[in-house]
Amino acid sequence: MSLTTLARRMFRRALQPRAAQPRRSTTRLSLTMLEDRSVPYAISGTVFYDTNADGIQNNNESTAPGVMVSMMGPVSASGSTDNFGHFVFVEVPAGNYSVMFTAHRVAHRGRKRRSAGRPS
Repeated sequence: MSLTTLARRMFRRALQPRAAQPRRSTTRLSLTMLEDRSVPYAISGTVFYDTNADGIQNNNESTAPGVMVSMMGPVSASGSTDNFGHFVFVEVPAGNYSVMFTAHRVAHRGRKRRSAGRPS
């Protein structure tokens, strides 16, 4: 059935007089759909080399680009830091999360480093 045919039938029914019906005691309920107003969260941060181990990025401490970042919780995700050491996970639902970092290995060039007290 085409949309035009359906519209004509509905229009005809609306114009036809209806027989009087006995009045009944009824209660009408009106339902209104509410929009989803929950706000998604974001988890973000900056990874840096904390040379003095104080937990605060000082001017002389550089950022760490390319570090793998994993987020685990109700939703899991992973990625890596950008060129400035920043990472962000967007539209994260509410919950408890753990964020773990996996640093890339730095290759040392030149002489092998030895720990103090070991003979060369």
